[in-house]
Amino acid sequence: MKKFFFALILYLIILPSSYSCDLLSVNIGGDRSGFSNIFGPFNTGLNNEAGVELEEEEYEILETTSDAFCKDIDLGEVLVYGYLVDGLIAGLQIEVQNYDNDKESKEGLLRSYVQNKYGPIDINDDKWKGYRTWNFGKKEIFYYYVKLNEGGISEGVYVTSPKYFALIGSDEIDE
Repeated sequence: MKKFFFALILYLIILPSSYSCDLLSVNIGGDRSGFSNIFGPFNTGLNNEAGVELEEEEYEILETTSDAFCKDIDLGEVLVYGYLVDGLIAGLQIEVQNYDNDKESKEGLLRSYVQNKYGPIDINDDKWKGYRTWNFGKKEIFYYYVKLNEGGISEGVYVTSPKYFALIGSDEIDE
């Protein structure tokens, strides 16, 4: 009996941390309630006034800090965005907040996280296109690190599916 309770306690301690900051645990195509553990509870039946309509579909972009999704991992100054299309989870993005000096991207915390979880990235390679993708079943991980023409660096990672890939990565639904 003691072994059972010990195993149960160990399970309850390990399980939540194993899902912390795991992009592949995001239920793409699932109901919006799957985001409640990251963005808080939703008022069902209410329209999001911040949503932008495109082609008669309702798009919503949710925003929170990294500690709501990545409790045990220091990613530096990042924001987490949740994308909903018609109330279904379309993707989740972690975006570095560089401000004026690109300090956060230079530290490489998000890049290290992505390399450890999904595979190598060499942003200094002459063949670097500005992004890298990985496919995991019906999910896609998209990492980007782009030096902008006007100066600065845009860096982030998101998870989505082929169905929502073009929508999440486009500027059309950005706020």
